[in-house]
Amino acid sequence: MVQRLPDQTRAFFLARGFDKESADILGKKGCVFQSIMKNTAEKSATSLIDIDLKLWRMSQPNSSTTGIRLSSDWLKLWQHRGLGKSSQIAFKWSFFPTVQHFQGGDYNWGMTSYGLPPGASFDLTVVWKENGQPHTEILPGIECAQDR
Repeated sequence: MVQRLPDQTRAFFLARGFDKESADILGKKGCVFQSIMKNTAEKSATSLIDIDLKLWRMSQPNSSTTGIRLSSDWLKLWQHRGLGKSSQIAFKWSFFPTVQHFQGGDYNWGMTSYGLPPGASFDLTVVWKENGQPHTEILPGIECAQDR
């Protein structure tokens, strides 16, 4: 996971037809990261990795555990705001797919969003399956980039 500065996120989506207010919502409430995932098994291996972002959980001190902000959550907002179809398509293609299957050697990358303000921190529980067997890893102390 690589932090995206709020201004990087704003600029990226402004260049894809977002209005300033919609791009600013992502900058102020997105907590966007560039996420890269790969099945490191050899291409010839039978290892299958399944990722479903709906199963990922984030927690903050003195707060309940919640799911991450999925692309479908954002797309509902963009539709409600009347964002153009081409901008919505660009958004969808830039975000990591909610469900992804990886055979040996497969990888993908895209944005993931945690719906928190700049500077917020959280622990992320990442869930995946390898050949149907569930796995969990907690990534502690992730910080949303500051808005400078």
